Amino acid sequence: MSPYQDNLPAYDEDAPPDYSCEDIELGASNEKYGLDIKKPLPSDDFEESFAVEQPKWTDWPFAVVFGVVLVLFVGLVLFTTQDVVVNIAHVNPDQTRLIGLVLATGVICTYGGIVVLRKWPTVFINAGCLLNVATASSLAVGALSNDKLWAGLAFSFLALLHILWYLEVRRRIPLSSLLLKQVIQVAQKNPVTWKISAAGTLGSAVFSLATVFAVYGTMVKWGLDETGQLKNKTMFVAMGIFVLFTGTFIAEVLKNVLHSTVAGVYGSWYYLSHADRCPKNAGFAAFKRSVTYSFGSICFGSLILSVIQTLSNVANLAKHWAAQDGGLAGYIGFYIIEIFASIMEVLVRWLNEYAYSLVSLYGLDFLHAARGAFALVEQKGLTAPINDCLVNTALGLYSMFVAQMCGIVSALFLFTTQPVWAQNTEGVVDLNMGVVLVVVFAVAFGFFVASVATSVVHSGTVTFFIMLAKDPEVYKTTHPDEFARVFAVYPDVERKLQLDDF
Repeated sequence: MSPYQDNLPAYDEDAPPDYSCEDIELGASNEKYGLDIKKPLPSDDFEESFAVEQPKWTDWPFAVVFGVVLVLFVGLVLFTTQDVVVNIAHVNPDQTRLIGLVLATGVICTYGGIVVLRKWPTVFINAGCLLNVATASSLAVGALSNDKLWAGLAFSFLALLHILWYLEVRRRIPLSSLLLKQVIQVAQKNPVTWKISAAGTLGSAVFSLATVFAVYGTMVKWGLDETGQLKNKTMFVAMGIFVLFTGTFIAEVLKNVLHSTVAGVYGSWYYLSHADRCPKNAGFAAFKRSVTYSFGSICFGSLILSVIQTLSNVANLAKHWAAQDGGLAGYIGFYIIEIFASIMEVLVRWLNEYAYSLVSLYGLDFLHAARGAFALVEQKGLTAPINDCLVNTALGLYSMFVAQMCGIVSALFLFTTQPVWAQNTEGVVDLNMGVVLVVVFAVAFGFFVASVATSVVHSGTVTFFIMLAKDPEVYKTTHPDEFARVFAVYPDVERKLQLDDF
């Protein structure tokens, strides 16, 4: 028996452990910050288990902002594509086959990965790392064999980085495998999580198509004319930034609604899976709360992140424009802005994900939940295992693999079939702007669909961590074997949690 199983209390269904925590300490000043939440109660109904006294529409002005942005986005799509939508809808046979191949590649690779994820989680983590090495290596060989020296060197360098990174993180795989197995077990016991994944994939595919329409319409309306000059540079830049922002904002809201829905399922499991009654409608009830009372809070956090992402992307484009114009000062300035925005994006995204779990389970407003999530993780010392957990990294790498496969399929199709619409002025398909745009759209579609489809696992991991930080004694009491296995791999965390003194 593991030493971490010594003196574990037995679970008594008639007397669940007292795991409520009305406040937590912040920083060295030991300032108390009230979470104003009550412990979940055994019930068949999610709303009764995670009851919210006097529920209110939190952060509702940001829900209004989202509604306005959504209307403007749809209006832009309709306005810019009114003259070309028929041409888009009636694509030629080559374009139809290309779209079908990209869609099939994205869906098959995504759900093939989910099958492996469910059956062999350790294999999935290793495959998520090694497949990217194989893909980058294949791209390097293909580029070099076609006399594309610089592209081949770039892909070779990328493959080398993947190899070095994998050698560095192999030691973290045992912990991540254990946590992934726990998350998958919960998903298998709650099939609604995979239904949520399927719904999210469908929604992301529809939105991806709408975004393609928006980008295509913007390019046709204000982009390059027959002479290679912009029809209206001011409108093209302005609408390009608008599409970038609105697309990011809407995508973030959709993803975070999905995250909050899954958080309800995993929160119910964490607290009540061993109780006499556990919510049977956790998925639907959490979704209902996410799109009603908590929708404004989801929009609030999504808006902050979208603004930062847009700033980072615009700075990146402006940096390249400055380089082309020979403006060294401008290049350095935009490069600094891009770095700062990228760092802020990582921090805000991390905080948002943990805050949304509290928003979903307890109906908190965004600022309240974000401050509480940060304080919980900081106080309980879970930053180390979060950083060392490869679950989310493996999911991200696999999404990159799906994106690369979609890009490769689209490129192979174009260079193999040599469609007329993709040829240059010499009648040859090369790396012209049209081909690059097709590949970029294919890559973006693959990454987005894979990210949404596998996000249920990511959301489950996030919710598990935040619940472990808030009420670790619940996991120790109700899942002693899993607790022992996880913390036998990472013993320092048990000391940081200070379970006896919580």
